[in-house]
Amino acid sequence: IVIAEEYYKRIIQYFPLIFDKLGMIMGEKLTDGRPGIAFINGLCKLLDVAGMRNLPMSQFGISRSDIPNIADITVNVTGIEDVDLYTLTTHDIENILEKSYC
Repeated sequence: IVIAEEYYKRIIQYFPLIFDKLGMIMGEKLTDGRPGIAFINGLCKLLDVAGMRNLPMSQFGISRSDIPNIADITVNVTGIEDVDLYTLTTHDIENILEKSYC
C-alpha cells in the first residue's frame, strides 16, 4: 500500500488498456492522452477514503537510507523477473520508493 500509487504510475505504460478498464470499473472516466490514468485516479480515491494514501515508510521502520538495499533485493534476490511480464530495474525501484517516501 505504501508504494501502490507510484508503482502503478510506473507500470501503467505496459498495460494501459487493462488499467483503463479497471479505472472504469472503479467509476472513473477515461482521460484522453493519458492511457491507464483512470485506474490511478480510482486507486488514489480508494486510498484516500481508506486513510492509507500517504502512509510514512518510517512508520514501518524503513529509512531513506534503506531504499538502495530494498531495490537491490527486489531486483536481484527475489526472482521477480521470472514472474513479472515487464522488467523494472534497480533504478526504477529506487525511483518508486523515493517518490513514495514520506
